[in-house]
Amino acid sequence: MSSSSTWTFPLEIEGCENQNPADCHRHRLWVAGRIAKKLAQMPFNALHLLLPEKLEEYLHPGDRELCSVCQTSLTEAGSAARKRAWQSLPATFGLPSWRELKGMKTEAMGPIEF
Repeated sequence: MSSSSTWTFPLEIEGCENQNPADCHRHRLWVAGRIAKKLAQMPFNALHLLLPEKLEEYLHPGDRELCSVCQTSLTEAGSAARKRAWQSLPATFGLPSWRELKGMKTEAMGPIEF
């Protein structure tokens, strides 16, 4: 899973509420760089890095807070990226789709609910 296929990071966000929008822009670049570096070090850790609590670590690093509009936009982008990464996980390992995998499980084990 490459970082480019996992997360399209919104660097330009319409409606930034920061008195100095350049501050939010600099912080978005900082967050993007930090996540890209982590993904390069551990590419199969993408789902973990995009967990809401992990994103919070990047979006609230002390004195570099983002405005609420930028924070919401980045949180939503992370959530959408995590969903896309999860959906593409079987294909990453050369497996059929989740639907086919669930069908194979049901065929092999019967309908099991947890």
